[in-house]
Amino acid sequence: MREHELRTFRSSDALAREDQLAWKLAKLAADDAAVSPEVTTMIINRVIDDVAVAMASIARSPVVAARDQALHHDARP
Repeated sequence: MREHELRTFRSSDALAREDQLAWKLAKLAADDAAVSPEVTTMIINRVIDDVAVAMASIARSPVVAARDQALHHDARP
């Protein structure tokens, strides 16, 4: 098992791509390690649960407010 240090950073911090959470998650998802059938079932259940929660919350006030703030943030790609 690999352990990753996670912490928050300011938006203005220039974080190397390899240090970003999204990069680490993508690298983990692309790992070709063997996965047991039980783990595969658990992964599928987690994805279904995550999607269901996201769909149920997409129109809720806090989510709408967060999306609006993100869209109006002056960050540059």
